[in-house]
Amino acid sequence: MSGLCKTSNFTLVTREDLVGSHIGETDEKTKAILESCRRGTLMVDEAYALRSDSGSRDFGKEALNAIMNNIEGDGTTTTDRACIILAGYEQQTKELLKMNPGLKSRITHTFIFDEYSAEELGKILIVMLEKKEYRISSVDEKKIIQLMRQSLSDRDTSQHNARLCCTIIEHYDRINSAILFRQLSRNPTGSAATFDLQIPAMREAIEHVASDLPLIG
Repeated sequence: MSGLCKTSNFTLVTREDLVGSHIGETDEKTKAILESCRRGTLMVDEAYALRSDSGSRDFGKEALNAIMNNIEGDGTTTTDRACIILAGYEQQTKELLKMNPGLKSRITHTFIFDEYSAEELGKILIVMLEKKEYRISSVDEKKIIQLMRQSLSDRDTSQHNARLCCTIIEHYDRINSAILFRQLSRNPTGSAATFDLQIPAMREAIEHVASDLPLIG
């Protein structure tokens, strides 16, 4: 954020960090976070969660009001205020801005990012697997990307993005654990622990998760 903010301080929050359970708590929590982010950057992930369609009192609106006051100035100079990013899915974020008529006019820049392609999701999946210390050969990498292309070509991934990869890994771990358990059951004295990626199990995980996604169109 060089050139926009005075410091490299970056804070990522969600609704849970901003909204309290009783009157007054939300304002206090939100203002405390805004104060800690002065001269830095505050990113509210899934900001649309601050919006509520329910008829009951919802404190998300209080958090938005506090954020809007900070954007306006709230007694601080421009250089002291935080750079605020409201992140989320495009349509839900548009609905959020309708919740407060003054908020949209104060959002000076809007950036819309393209959805990840199946190949990009495959590469993200590989990085996540490597962080979990799975051993993946170059051949396996190509197979994973090919599986993602085949399984996601006609599926709508717009509401999942990289989170889809987390779901695939969770399912893969369950499948792989069941395989290892069966191996140990057949050979109790042996060792079935392995971090080599098992492509058949990965194929099953990818195809299973993809089957739960809606078809495009």
